[in-house]
Amino acid sequence: MHSATILVVSGEPLTEAIVRHLLPGPTFQVNRTEHPDQVLALVEDLRPRLLVVDVPVVEETTGATLCEWQAAAGVPLVVMTPVPETLAGQLGPSARVLGRPPEMTALGHALQQPLVEPPPPAVSRRRQVFTVAASVLLVVMALLLLLPVLGVPGMESMNLIQRFLAKDESGPDSPPLVVKLVPGQPDTFELPEEVVQRMNIPAPVQIREAQPRILTLSGSLGFNPDKLAKIQSRFAGEVYEIGTSEEPKPSYRSDQVETPDKYGSNVPRPSRQPLRYGSRVTKDQVMAMVWSKELGEKKSELVEARAQYTLDRETRVRLEKLYESGGTSEAVVRQARRNESASYNALLKARRTLLTWRLNKAEIDAIEAEAKDIIARKDLIDPKGVREQERVKEWARVKVFAPFDGIVVEKNVVPGQFIDTTTDLFKVADLSELAVLANVYEEDLADLRKRKRDEDGRIPWEVQLTADPSVPLITRGITRVGPIIDPTQHTALVMGLVNNTEGRLNVGQFVSAKIELDPPEDVVSVPTRALDEDGKDSCVLVQPDPKKPRFVLKRVVVTQRFPDMAYVKSRLDDREKKRGLSELRVGEWVVVGGAVQLRAGLEEARARAKLGK
Repeated sequence: MHSATILVVSGEPLTEAIVRHLLPGPTFQVNRTEHPDQVLALVEDLRPRLLVVDVPVVEETTGATLCEWQAAAGVPLVVMTPVPETLAGQLGPSARVLGRPPEMTALGHALQQPLVEPPPPAVSRRRQVFTVAASVLLVVMALLLLLPVLGVPGMESMNLIQRFLAKDESGPDSPPLVVKLVPGQPDTFELPEEVVQRMNIPAPVQIREAQPRILTLSGSLGFNPDKLAKIQSRFAGEVYEIGTSEEPKPSYRSDQVETPDKYGSNVPRPSRQPLRYGSRVTKDQVMAMVWSKELGEKKSELVEARAQYTLDRETRVRLEKLYESGGTSEAVVRQARRNESASYNALLKARRTLLTWRLNKAEIDAIEAEAKDIIARKDLIDPKGVREQERVKEWARVKVFAPFDGIVVEKNVVPGQFIDTTTDLFKVADLSELAVLANVYEEDLADLRKRKRDEDGRIPWEVQLTADPSVPLITRGITRVGPIIDPTQHTALVMGLVNNTEGRLNVGQFVSAKIELDPPEDVVSVPTRALDEDGKDSCVLVQPDPKKPRFVLKRVVVTQRFPDMAYVKSRLDDREKKRGLSELRVGEWVVVGGAVQLRAGLEEARARAKLGK
């Protein structure tokens, strides 16, 4: 036997309300679908007693589709269409075709007295087996229930089953949600007290001023770009020595030298070790020494230019004195002056070349002093060549210095390696401060730039390690917002610095940052649970008096949505007001539970009122 269900296929809720109104009593259940592709599945599940179809537009395949539905359901069919004569001949005698909109009397008669009774459904083999098994089970349960009554020993516990089954679970169906419209106010309605108690509607929430929202960013720790240096040589050549740092020897070394400390215990004595990954360096410390043939040649050019200039100057002075006494001609004097000028220009060129190569004044003065010794022939009083050996040792040597205090985070050189001016010998980083590199989505950039800054122009934020969120990191805020949007994930890079003087943070650790963004103007904060959205409109139910069950449906404008709250406009322009939208004010009470059911009840009450008119 079919269930007391009527399936309505219509895209308008009003059709369902009309069918409910015309039914003889609450014994029928009405289900509606607006998707034709779901009809066959619903027929299989619900097995309705009657199929009501609202056909606004008739196409060539409409009749075939209705016949397919009727054959699958095996029940009477009521069709409402604007052209009933077109479908009347295509459907069988168990279908009644009415006009659209239908006449209420004809539709009520079709709903209450279908033309033919539906045939009983065929019982499958599997259902027969299930029926026999269920019958056997019922007989066994009946015996178990009767044995305690007959006084059979050991069956007292079965009385629990009797008491459980004796409970009346066939109570009346839940009454429908009936709301009462307020005359003259189509969006206002009231609920009976018993409906309020049955629905257990939670207390309304008062609207507050727009609250700042928390923007959470994910990122990681990196090197401070202002304190990360690539150590390179100013001249190409061969690396013949690596700098050293003072480090304690490992305790497992057999040659460990131990000295007693002030407490009397033995501690490892620091020793000089070649620079390596993790070594600590100080500013202006020698990190490597390079033997550069090119530097030696430029120094020799300076020495030669200095010697030539000294010689040309002395020659010019002697010739001028000789010209005054008539011992030479004026042309010879002029040539001497030209020679002196040319040698002076060569001296300036050699000196400026070394200055361009960043040799300091002390190094250049030492080179010129060497030239003066050569001019004075002081090397003649050094027959063993001691001075020449010391000069050669320092002549082409280039010292590579550390630019600041830091840690060696990369080493790419060994003694004996030939390098040029583009080779990164080391990378040194100051790890007392680390950079926080976080990603912010493109749609949040505008709100982030509007955020109020501190007196130093930074945006305040809270940063914590993802692995240990209990300890906040010491930071001064966001210092930079990147100007480039990543084309893959549409995010921009924001950067700040965190303190790491204790050295407990590592480069590459994941962090999360939280920024409190200022709310926009002319909005209020509304809990997300209070919104009822159907894809077209956003509505809230306002309760003017939290102690009275009277509600007002308002269509509102939602500007931004978040997991727990949303921003709703508190000031609308004339165009939005003409569309029927409403403003929300601070202090109003909104319903945060049951909004969907209450709105559905309001729509049904409107449909009933329209049907009554």
